[in-house]
Amino acid sequence: MAITPEQARVAFAEGKRVRDFWIEHREALLVRYPDQFVAAKDDDVIAADADLIALLRSLEAMGLTTSDVMIEWLSTKTDILLL
Repeated sequence: MAITPEQARVAFAEGKRVRDFWIEHREALLVRYPDQFVAAKDDDVIAADADLIALLRSLEAMGLTTSDVMIEWLSTKTDILLL
């Protein structure tokens, strides 16, 4: 199923908004939630945990899924990934 140009524009704008949120708030969130997964909804942090499964369970208890929130890992060190 193809998406319309308008749907693509809306999705792109939402992706930019999400990216801008994490860029703007990363340093402050890193101080508050070091080495944790952080879930945000509507630009508010709603859950954080170093254990991703525990974070997902917290979201589930709130009636939310990963489709409803933005999740980022806030690491205090530089991670090197070999892909």
